[in-house]
Amino acid sequence: MTANDKYDREHLIGMIETLQA
Repeated sequence: MTANDKYDREHLIGMIETLQA
């Protein structure tokens, strides 16, 4: 896993959590 992949994953998780809040 590259650093960019890790960023993308965390970014998507953050957006999903915001939508579910």
